[in-house]
Amino acid sequence: MASKWNGQPCPLCGLGTLHDGIKTAVQDYKGHSFSSTSHGAFCDQCATAWLNTMPPKKPPNLLVPAKNPTP
Repeated sequence: MASKWNGQPCPLCGLGTLHDGIKTAVQDYKGHSFSSTSHGAFCDQCATAWLNTMPPKKPPNLLVPAKNPTP
């Protein structure tokens, strides 16, 4: 489903059009690389991002609860 920004004129530069997308940024720090993914609408002229801050419908289960052993 397209966001409310998709296809709209960029409110910052006024020249470009916003398009839904996913951008990945990679940063290097002390010999380690870290990446982050951003979902949102991105301007095709000034590269402004209007990020989607809504949580996913079903968050991934990153932590698995420990099971207590029965005595």
